[in-house]
Amino acid sequence: MTTTPAAYILGDLHGDPGLVLDTLRAHAVAQAASGSPDGMVWWIDDTGPDHDRCLIVGVRGTCGVLVWDDHDSGTYIPADGTNTTTVDYYTATGEHYPQQPGRELALDRVLAAVAEFVSTGRQPTSVEWVADTRPRA
Repeated sequence: MTTTPAAYILGDLHGDPGLVLDTLRAHAVAQAASGSPDGMVWWIDDTGPDHDRCLIVGVRGTCGVLVWDDHDSGTYIPADGTNTTTVDYYTATGEHYPQQPGRELALDRVLAAVAEFVSTGRQPTSVEWVADTRPRA
């Protein structure tokens, strides 16, 4: 049995989003089969001498969460996020990681943003981002 990592290192993916996309899709299928309403979240970390940033990505049924977190410029969420209430997500290690309103999008948009980030190493432009100034829940 393989273990799902809690985080991916961008440099280790070598510009190929396949591994992360396969993990996200597999979780969506497993979740549908289980009927669980809870999502799972992962980090795609990009840390180097001149930057410390990550894309937080999650899957919850037909939607998922996206958060861009940049140590220098702050935290950003989709401008058109769809969840109006806080939703339950968990890490691969089972820790509760609730997501505040405005962080979810349709799963296909989440997958496209992940593919873009892993391929380019830049904040995805397929999503319009707005600063999230709220304290984390």
